[in-house]
Amino acid sequence: MVARTIPEQRQGLRKIIAEQLKMRREWSFVGETYERLRSAGFSDEEVCNLLMKVLATEYYREIMRQQPFEPARYELGLCRLPLLPWQADESGYPCDVTEQEVSETILDNPGFHLQTVDEVIEHYRRLRPQLTRLQDAILHRVSREDIMASGQRLGLVHEGILMFDGEDDTAVLMDHILYADPRARRRHLEAHARAHAGELSDEERALLAAMAEARYALMRCESAIPRAGLQVTDLLRGDSFLLADKMAAQTGSPGAVLAAHVVTIDGVHMQTGASLPVPDRASLEAVIAVVPSGRWGFDERNADGKYTSRIIRALLRSRALMGDAETPSPAVSRNALCPCGSGKKYKRCCGARSPW
Repeated sequence: MVARTIPEQRQGLRKIIAEQLKMRREWSFVGETYERLRSAGFSDEEVCNLLMKVLATEYYREIMRQQPFEPARYELGLCRLPLLPWQADESGYPCDVTEQEVSETILDNPGFHLQTVDEVIEHYRRLRPQLTRLQDAILHRVSREDIMASGQRLGLVHEGILMFDGEDDTAVLMDHILYADPRARRRHLEAHARAHAGELSDEERALLAAMAEARYALMRCESAIPRAGLQVTDLLRGDSFLLADKMAAQTGSPGAVLAAHVVTIDGVHMQTGASLPVPDRASLEAVIAVVPSGRWGFDERNADGKYTSRIIRALLRSRALMGDAETPSPAVSRNALCPCGSGKKYKRCCGARSPW
């Protein structure tokens, strides 16, 4: 390839295609298309340019049309090559874009930048520990009133005492305290920023800004991306993104749904640390029943975090019913690892700072 003749923004597309060609199990149709076109007499340069135009079209739809990424549509677009995405045929592929739209927005737009899987992994490895440390430091400052208020909203308070149905409930509660109510979140973040005004690095300030914009998402797994995470669709908003999470990349399966707060920084989407699985159709219907409907979007209706609380409460209730939990019990052994993910024992982490 003559890489020096290709604008920098196209190099990102080419790197992603190169990764897909290596990932034969997950993206077998990309390799099959490449071999088919090479056998038909196209050069390596020509094949890569054709693949790139289909991939760029998918990114155009996702960015400009807010359409979720659909592997089946992407595969059909590749199968039609050398027919380009804006050239119609009888295959059923939606030729709803123009070459000019894709070129101006993606292919020839200097402001457009794509991250490869390796770049996402690198950013995630650097940012994840910093996010965990910041959350832990902020939560050390929360008051008993904040803890009990969150416990009440999640249905975890019984006769004035916080009680848990499972070990993960502690992490869910801490996450709810920090993120669920945007106003309380800003208060906690601003207090931390004031207390450490001269100590924060530029990246920590950027993380605090990203935390302030965290959103609660109901995510359906479309595919697992080895070493990186899950390609998901947010059922609350309809957008698609790569959720960076090394463990989820190993355990996630297409169709599975989970709910969590998501922080986005440097184009990397990360869970804040306490997700809840949606185990079955009945649980998903229970969540949908508490999600607002109407002409206003989820975020506008969820300005005080009440719908986040209702979703979490519905999932906790579904989990308790599935486990036949008749009586709530304290969540964690004092000598067990803390479920917040800090790596410390519970008695020296959340157990030490919690007043229950």
